[in-house]
Amino acid sequence: MRKNLLIVFLLGCLTGALLMQHGAFDQRASAQTGAQSILGPGLYVFQNRLDRATCGDISGSGYVNSYVAAVNGIPHSATMQMALPDSTYWPTWELGITADGHVVGVSQQAGVTGPDRGDSHFDLTLNGETFTGRGQRSYMSNVNGTRRRCTVEFDTLLRRIDR
Repeated sequence: MRKNLLIVFLLGCLTGALLMQHGAFDQRASAQTGAQSILGPGLYVFQNRLDRATCGDISGSGYVNSYVAAVNGIPHSATMQMALPDSTYWPTWELGITADGHVVGVSQQAGVTGPDRGDSHFDLTLNGETFTGRGQRSYMSNVNGTRRRCTVEFDTLLRRIDR
């Protein structure tokens, strides 16, 4: 009985490896999530140029934040994850690729829970080899001794760097 179980297990592993080699799992994932071809897993540069801030605690004068971004997921999937290992406040993002070619990203502020937790989002479209668009984030901050929700708006850019 154990020998038969071992043989079935090994045959299953071999079959799975062969299917993976021939892309069967990629095709199945694409069919389940709605195939897209504009954004794939890889390494990117992710930049935000701040241009508006409601609380004055972050300059709206064009300050640029730059990050190396790892986009992770199944090729052709309409959902992916983005990791920004250099970002203290926004290290993980959920990405969605819409049917009309927009990349929408959402993130929750790291290290904060409850009603004080901040959120950030962006909407990008592909222009040549670069995704560009607008984003916004909100978070709690002390302004003149009063705790309030602040908002920052920014131009954003996502460009692949591993090709």
